[in-house]
Amino acid sequence: MACVVLLIGSGLFVQRGVLRGLEGSYDFTMIYAGAMRLVDGQDPYVFDATYHDFVAAGGEGRPRDPERFAMLYPPFSYAVLAPLGVLNWPAAKTVWLMFNLVATAVVGAWLIRHRPRPRPRNTQDDPSTTKDVAWWPIALALGLWLGCASLHTAVAFGQLAVVPLALMLPALRPWSGRDELDAWPWWSVRTAGCGLMLAVAGALKPQLVVLLAALLLATPRWRLAVWSLGWAVGIALVSTIWIQLTSPSWLEHWGEQLAFFTASGQAIPTLENRFTYQMINLEPWLHRLWPGGAGPVGAIGWAVLLGGLATLIALGVTLKRSTPRADSASAPEPIGRRWDTEDFLLLAVSLGAAVTLLIDYHRAYDAVLLVLPALWAWRRLSVCPRDALAWIVAAGIATFMLPGPSILTSFARRGWIPESLTESWAWQAWLLPHHNVALLVLAVALGWRVLRRGPAPSTPENRGETSPARIADHTSA
Repeated sequence: MACVVLLIGSGLFVQRGVLRGLEGSYDFTMIYAGAMRLVDGQDPYVFDATYHDFVAAGGEGRPRDPERFAMLYPPFSYAVLAPLGVLNWPAAKTVWLMFNLVATAVVGAWLIRHRPRPRPRNTQDDPSTTKDVAWWPIALALGLWLGCASLHTAVAFGQLAVVPLALMLPALRPWSGRDELDAWPWWSVRTAGCGLMLAVAGALKPQLVVLLAALLLATPRWRLAVWSLGWAVGIALVSTIWIQLTSPSWLEHWGEQLAFFTASGQAIPTLENRFTYQMINLEPWLHRLWPGGAGPVGAIGWAVLLGGLATLIALGVTLKRSTPRADSASAPEPIGRRWDTEDFLLLAVSLGAAVTLLIDYHRAYDAVLLVLPALWAWRRLSVCPRDALAWIVAAGIATFMLPGPSILTSFARRGWIPESLTESWAWQAWLLPHHNVALLVLAVALGWRVLRRGPAPSTPENRGETSPARIADHTSA
C-alpha cells in the first residue's frame, strides 16, 4: 500500500508540478522580470518597460496583461534572485524549477530525518537496541508529500514557497535532546549560517517566514533569530541602496503597482473576486460567513484579533514556567524542561505556521508550510496514538492533499453541481472555502495542545530514555 501511495504521489508530482512548471511557471515570470531589470540597473516597477524586456529575454506564454503581471515584490526579493536575472527566460525558468525540485527533496529528507524513531524494547536494553526499522512509513510519508496538491501548485506556477520552506527547516527542526539547549552559541558557523538561511528565506517570501522567525526569539534558539534579523537588515539595506542609486523613483512606481493590483480586485476577499476560492487565509472565509460585510468588527479586524491572540498564546506559553504538582516539594519546572519534552519547539512553530497562513494574504501553494504540523502529528501519534487533537491536526492537513476548491469550482462551472447548491449560503460559507475552515480548526487544535500539553507518554520507556539517570530525572520531575 505504501509503495502504491509513493508511486501515485510521484506521478502526480511529475504531471501536475514538473511538467506544468516547464510549460508555464507563470507566477515566476514577473519575479524573474523584476530581477532582470534590477541587474540591468533599471526600475523593475515600470510595467511597460519591464514587460518589454521580459519579452526580449525570450519570455513567452504570458500575454500582455498588467493585472496578471504585477510587480509587487520588495527590492530585496529581486536582489536575492539577481543571479537568475542574468539568464534568459527559458534558462531562468528551468533553473528555478531545479531549485524547486532540490527544495522538494530537502523537505522530504527532513521529514525522514526527523521521523519517529523505534523505541528500545525495554528499559534494561541498551539504547542502541531498537526494533527493526520499518520501511513503509518512509515510503508513505514521501508519497503523501509528493502527492500534496499545494506542492504541485507551487512548483507548477514557479512560486516562492518551497525554497523558503527548505531554507527554514534547519532552524525549525525538533530538538534532539536536552544537550542541544546550549548548542547555539553567539559565535558559531552553525548559528550564523542558519540565521543567513532564514534571512534569505524571508527575503524570498516575507509573509511566510517573519512570524516563525519572530517565534524563535522566545525559544532557546533566540540567538539564531537575532543573527537572522541582522542578515535581513543587511540584505534589505544593500538592495535598497542598489535600486536607489539606479532608479530614484522606484518607491513611487512600486506604490503605483500595489495600488493597481489592489484596484484590480485580485486580492480582495469578497465574492467579487472570482479567484477568492484560492485564498486560504481567514479574511475570505469571514466575508463568506457574513455576506453583508464580515460582521460588526470586519474581516481584517477578526483576522488580526484571532491571529494576534493565537500568537500571544504561543509566545506566552513558551515562556511560562510549569507549576509543580501539589504532592511535590520540588521547585517549579525549569523552562528548559518544557523544550526538552513533547517536541515542544515543533509544536510551537506548527502553531506559528497555522497562524501565519490565517492572518496574511496567502493562496493554496503557501500551504506547503503545513509540513511542520504534519511532522508534529506523525511524531505525536507514534507515542500517543489516542491523542484526539493530533488526529484533528492530521485531518486538517489531509484536506490540502487535493485542490478541493478548484475542483468544486470547475464542477460548478461545467454544470455538474446543481445551481441551487452553488448559490446557497452553505456552499459559499462552508463547502467552497473548506480549506479556510480546516486551517482554522487545525490552528485551534494546535493552540489547545500548546496549552494542555498532555497526554504525555507515561513512562521513560515510551520516551526512549533508558539510562538510570534519565529515569530518575523524569521521576523527580
